[in-house]
Amino acid sequence: SASACSSSWYVASDAMLLFLVLNTTSVQLLPTTMIALRAQAGSASPADIVLPTLLVTAAATGCGVALCRLCAARERGSRR
Repeated sequence: SASACSSSWYVASDAMLLFLVLNTTSVQLLPTTMIALRAQAGSASPADIVLPTLLVTAAATGCGVALCRLCAARERGSRR
């Protein structure tokens, strides 16, 4: 008897994986919580983290999307 987990109903589609990656990496356009925490801690320039935060989250999102595409292409290649 086949396991219930081997059913194709339980397999995430490429679009589902991409959606998960985009939500997990969550690009921060304005990290207001960290700016407020830095201001409360007495930072001289609490907003200095905006550009680095934007760059790092954009890089993480780009890597995640690239890995999703790589996995999708690899899966399509193995089905041939």
